Amino acid sequence: MELRSEVILLIPIIAGILGYLVGRKNEKFRNILLITFSIINFIIVVRIFPLVEAGDIVSYHQNLMGIGLYLRLDLMRYVFILLTSLVWMLVLIYSTTYIEKYSHRNRYYLIMMLTYGSTIGFFLCDNLLNLFAFFEMVSFTSYFLVIHDEDKYSHEAGVSYLSMAIFGGLLILLGIFLLSNYVDTLSIMTIDVSTIPYNIKIIIGLLFLIGFGVKASLFPFHGWLPKAHPAAPAPASAILSGVLIKTGVFGIYITLIEIMKGEPVLSITLMILAMINIIHGGTMAIFQRNMKRIIAYSSMSQAGFILLGISIYGISHMESLETLGAIVLYSFNHSMFKVLLFLVAGMIYLVTHDLSINKIRGFGRHKLFLKILFIIGFFGLCGIPGFNGYISKTLMHHQLHLVAHTMGEAVYYLLEFVFIAGSVLTAAYMIKIFRHVFMENNEEYMGQHKKEMRNACMLSVAIFAAIVVYTGLVEHQVMDILETITGEHHFHGLKVYDFKSILTSLGILTGGLLLSTFARKKLYSEENLIYTNPTLKWFSIEMDIMYRFFRIFVTSITNITIFLDKSINNTITSFNAKIRLLNSKEEENVKEAKGKCIPLIEYLSVLNFENVTIDFSVVAITVVVVIAFFTMSI
Repeated sequence: MELRSEVILLIPIIAGILGYLVGRKNEKFRNILLITFSIINFIIVVRIFPLVEAGDIVSYHQNLMGIGLYLRLDLMRYVFILLTSLVWMLVLIYSTTYIEKYSHRNRYYLIMMLTYGSTIGFFLCDNLLNLFAFFEMVSFTSYFLVIHDEDKYSHEAGVSYLSMAIFGGLLILLGIFLLSNYVDTLSIMTIDVSTIPYNIKIIIGLLFLIGFGVKASLFPFHGWLPKAHPAAPAPASAILSGVLIKTGVFGIYITLIEIMKGEPVLSITLMILAMINIIHGGTMAIFQRNMKRIIAYSSMSQAGFILLGISIYGISHMESLETLGAIVLYSFNHSMFKVLLFLVAGMIYLVTHDLSINKIRGFGRHKLFLKILFIIGFFGLCGIPGFNGYISKTLMHHQLHLVAHTMGEAVYYLLEFVFIAGSVLTAAYMIKIFRHVFMENNEEYMGQHKKEMRNACMLSVAIFAAIVVYTGLVEHQVMDILETITGEHHFHGLKVYDFKSILTSLGILTGGLLLSTFARKKLYSEENLIYTNPTLKWFSIEMDIMYRFFRIFVTSITNITIFLDKSINNTITSFNAKIRLLNSKEEENVKEAKGKCIPLIEYLSVLNFENVTIDFSVVAITVVVVIAFFTMSI
């Protein structure tokens, strides 16, 4: 029996609905059912690889979603679907322990599976309207994960998340409408933008770039990220950072590479924003005190590295498949170590019910296994030799030289500085967490708390840790996979574990240690044993610009609407009064004009409007219909 891509899309959705129905009667059986379905789906994804390697799997369903459902599974999409199915399977196993003390558990699992199916659908779509529909489904369903706790903070975070998601979605939809005026098809693989006027093409590209950039936490549309991650339960935070950010990254890749063919203006714009992401995300992470908020800003910074790779790939006219390999590998590895770190944070929260590093100071000092798990995620994120992040970060670092050939040495050195500085910042904020949570002595947390840290949690986190270590050690196997995905056969010639790269990595770790020590002197109170966060008083793009702008915008629109409504009502009232007066005069004229031919205008004028109220909405709709009909006829 031939495996079809629709199967991996439908299984999570069907499982979610069945799980919800079963969960109303038996929660334990529901958990077993959902984990079983997720394992089956992962096995199917693994088994489908030879078919994808042999050629793209394409399918079309005419009677779905109005325009039809266009699906394509190629090697690039396969990587994102593989990481999605792997992460979801392990996070569901983790959730069975983590979420058992929460309320609304049945709703949580339903939303998790619907988000799973929507994410798979997004990565599979080969039509822009289908892509947009699944993108909005992901935003809507994941919103309920953010507000799961239903307290004041989670609802505020949910409003921020959903508002930005809707804003991004509307920009994408506007771009699709604009694009459809100039092309005959919305199929991603066959769209030809070469005939579109240049200015219009740039506008369309920017609309897509910003729209998908919201989900990818692209500066300055990242404000939802540090709010949503701490608000959501740890498994949901892991999903948001490890997978859902990749939907934005993948959307930007589709826009810049597959649709716009590496348009230089868009590539340079993305490069600038990516550099800001790297530095801003890393800097803000150093000042934070909440462990999940630190990791959230880290996700913003790491997304910047991936987006930087996409911009370099575009500027180099997609000629270097090594850059494509670096993008793919960095995306996959980031999901592994970032989900690992969020799940470790969740295990700490199970015991302490708090993730402020001031409150959990010294928690992990005597918990060897938990400390090892965190160190593995820490070293993977920082790109230490022997861990997966080292290969992807080094491979990405090697691609910077491509910019020197196209944009000059000055730009190359700027990128080199940003790359190294961002890596140093990464090491600094991770050392801050490790030193304060896993090295400080605190007698309050002397026990091992094995009862709270169940085997299901440990198993999931241990598998992620094993992947981080294994993929960092089997360099040749990783290069084989990259050669298969990209079609480039020179990856084995790349020297990743060379002396210079290893020395650079260790130098970055040393720089992070020095920066962390400096930051501790400035931010840490030895007397009170707490960190301070001066950024709480800093200028906020979201609150000081976006929130005020939209508040003024909504208030202005409301006042204008009220003014127009009153003006229209007054006009209609005056108009009706004049008609009644005219009717009373014309009735007398009609009696005197018996048997005479009355002109049309006079006939209309004597119609009795006395008891008629003119509905402005009907008038408006009529006018719009007439104008639309006239426009289409032209």
